[in-house]
Amino acid sequence: MALGAQRKAVLELVLKQGAVLVAIGIAAGIAGAAALTRYLEGMLFGLGTLDVTTFALVAIAFAAVAMAAAYLPARRATTIDPARGVAATSSAHAPRPTPRVPSA
Repeated sequence: MALGAQRKAVLELVLKQGAVLVAIGIAAGIAGAAALTRYLEGMLFGLGTLDVTTFALVAIAFAAVAMAAAYLPARRATTIDPARGVAATSSAHAPRPTPRVPSA
């Protein structure tokens, strides 16, 4: 979490970034699915090639899963104390002394 940032602001930032990626992915997926339906027409039993209900339900399901995948880590990140997070990352990236090898 950013130093000095409010928990709500961090959560909103992460969720907005996730929502943009979800929207781009759904738009690309719907466009791709619409373009490929005539090639897959033989496999669609009981559905029209551009069944709006199916497209909408699948898009909503994918959006819900993707937003949950963005929300859960973002909520967890807001519970971390920034000072402990900085201390943990700085000690993890600190240079370690090279071991001395006895010369033969």
